[in-house]
Amino acid sequence: MSDKDFDVIVIGAGPAGSIAAYVAARNDLKTLLIEKESFPRYKVCGSSLSPLAVRILNHTGLEGILSSSVALQSMNLFVRGCRVPFHIYGRYSISRERFDEALVTAANNAGARVLFNSIATIAETGEEFCTVAVKDKQKKMDLYSGKLIMNASGLVSEALSSFEQCKSIVCKDSYLGFGTTITDSNNNIDDKTFIRMDLSDAGYVGATKLPDNRINLAAAIHKSIVKQLPFKSLLLQSAQRIIPEITLDSQMLSWSGVPELKRRRSRHSLNRVISIGDAAAYVEPFTGEGIGWALYSGKVAADLAIAERCSIETATKWKALHTKYIEKRQRQTRLVGDLLKSQLYQETFFKLPLIGKTGTKLAYRLYRYLE
Repeated sequence: MSDKDFDVIVIGAGPAGSIAAYVAARNDLKTLLIEKESFPRYKVCGSSLSPLAVRILNHTGLEGILSSSVALQSMNLFVRGCRVPFHIYGRYSISRERFDEALVTAANNAGARVLFNSIATIAETGEEFCTVAVKDKQKKMDLYSGKLIMNASGLVSEALSSFEQCKSIVCKDSYLGFGTTITDSNNNIDDKTFIRMDLSDAGYVGATKLPDNRINLAAAIHKSIVKQLPFKSLLLQSAQRIIPEITLDSQMLSWSGVPELKRRRSRHSLNRVISIGDAAAYVEPFTGEGIGWALYSGKVAADLAIAERCSIETATKWKALHTKYIEKRQRQTRLVGDLLKSQLYQETFFKLPLIGKTGTKLAYRLYRYLE
């Protein structure tokens, strides 16, 4: 096997791609991991690890990554003028820059070759192998072949641009994502064990304090609201409600955006190509499950590749496994999120004093249900 031939080529070094490369390489599959950016890099994200994410890190021997995280203890929902507090367990806040870099380092240490600043496009799929065209920062083009290609390139990418049958489909009720971080230089907020979230008809804004003293803000706003200017003032108002300790202004909040969050791919596999993580399907993760889904998807895909020795059967069986293990969890999260965000639920359980405690208990049980 030449230095351009691999058992597994993974496109995208987010949580799904990196853990897939790590597990594959650790099990003696010759693995190439390709990432379009350099690390560390900022990513719009809630920066929260769910119990599912923690279990996968522990199961794969990556529990050491949790040493740079903080255990979360409390959740505060701000709903229509009401604050709804409850305790949470088994969740951690972590910097996405550090988390993603730690996963890539683990994959590299396990034996995976890593290419940064490289844009990968699947050029050809065949019965025996697939060809991937890789263009580096200097626009130099190289061709690599792999028995199995894992597309972990996120919501929008060029990896499968030549294959119309595998296009990414945006759901009609999708929200747009936004994120930013601010530095709490004066340590106005001592507590690092919280999640705070402001819900409104426009969408929601969530906040966590990261171990490095930054405050991470992540938002999902309905497309119709984003088209109405000035929608960023809504983000500022929501952020100020959940971070009253710091006086915010628009200059402090430099928001980055991501396209429509709720998506699915018309096909999850094609010959020797499978899509994993956000590249396969994504439901706007209101309850903080996004990283967990990605890790789970990458782990299941790598285990399948190992069991099938990267045969063409890997792609054949991937759709059923993705439906059984990943899509099921995403449907559950969508149902819980849709209920908690619904106007009827909020006005019934949070606005009426007599049954306010019932609303709090139900919100807590729905949140714990996903763990």
